[in-house]
Amino acid sequence: MSNETSHAVEMGVPEGRPIDLLPKIRRPVLVTHGALDAIVRPIVVDRHKAAMPHAQIHVMEKCGHAPFWQNAGEFNRRLRVFAEGL
Repeated sequence: MSNETSHAVEMGVPEGRPIDLLPKIRRPVLVTHGALDAIVRPIVVDRHKAAMPHAQIHVMEKCGHAPFWQNAGEFNRRLRVFAEGL
């Protein structure tokens, strides 16, 4: 079991690769990512796009791992637009 999968199982995600579960999501999805995130690499966003083509991807420039904290105004505006479109 890889470290990624092991960590996911510890966090309550069913065994198997968590990325494999994403294509099963049929609801609207907003993925927000900080462009300067040193924890979640940009390639993960590419994987999310590939797994959920219907998802809206919002990459926040000048933000790291916590864009909701680092630029709450922009994050909340984007979340509001997404929610109003549901």
